[in-house]
Amino acid sequence: LLFYKPGQQQFYLAYFAIFAVWVMLEFKKDSPNVKAFYSILFLGVWFAVMAGLVYPLTHMEGEYLWIRDIIGLPTFLIQLVVIFFLLNNADSLQNDKDPQNG
Repeated sequence: LLFYKPGQQQFYLAYFAIFAVWVMLEFKKDSPNVKAFYSILFLGVWFAVMAGLVYPLTHMEGEYLWIRDIIGLPTFLIQLVVIFFLLNNADSLQNDKDPQNG
């Protein structure tokens, strides 16, 4: 569901879910994952720009309906990068707790 029509405004919920997972992972780590932080921050800025500028100026109706298709692709790619860094973060969390690693 995370990647289903990510350009739609109601899917800001995906951002809040991603942020919650990141916070839970960070509290379990000894060192923060800066890449995950900046990717989540960038996603939040992207959503803020969409909600603060694009939606109010165009209302995504009539002649501006095509903008939804344009917004969906970069949003999907940004969320893909965020998920990659979060999974990478979870993997390093597992390695930190593995006694064989040290």
